[in-house]
Amino acid sequence: MTTHPSYVIDTNAIIDLYKADLITNLFLLPCRFVVTDFVQKELLHPPFAALVDMGLSVQSLSSDSVQELMDLIDRYPHPSYADLSVLLLAKQLHRPLLTGDRALIYVAVAHGVEWCGTCWLLDYMVNSRVITPEMAIGAWQRMRSHGRNPPRDECQETIIQWKKYRGIFLSSQEELSGEIRLPFLFLTTHLFSLSQ
Repeated sequence: MTTHPSYVIDTNAIIDLYKADLITNLFLLPCRFVVTDFVQKELLHPPFAALVDMGLSVQSLSSDSVQELMDLIDRYPHPSYADLSVLLLAKQLHRPLLTGDRALIYVAVAHGVEWCGTCWLLDYMVNSRVITPEMAIGAWQRMRSHGRNPPRDECQETIIQWKKYRGIFLSSQEELSGEIRLPFLFLTTHLFSLSQ
């Protein structure tokens, strides 16, 4: 029996995908997405209960992690307590954190928690054939049109990988503006394996 990998996901990444009309597609991936119970009050759109019905798993922090959460709240004012809680859950479970929140990424790096961003998640969907390359492009553009900002460095690196492995050349203006109209190609080579 195949065991699907788990990923801890924050509210930022969920909202990114909601704005991109990809929430349903997210739960078609061959993996499990986990949040803490602290996230429940923060997620209104999409409704938390609907996400649980689709397959979102909820797990509580250990007592040690709750104490560490209190310490992080005092040290870092910018990520919400709910987002800090999922970071600690990722640390507790030794699983990657999925987030597009720059403030949370900063804390994750500082505490040695592996993370992946929204562009990586889109690429995972394409590689898993959950969405088409064209759908991924449209989703990324919808995120930007709704004021969502997937980590620029991550998306830039994705574009570089497309060029390197598929010989696609985009102008620097297209890369920065987000007006990508060429086929979305896959990258996983510079990231960790999707399976345990």
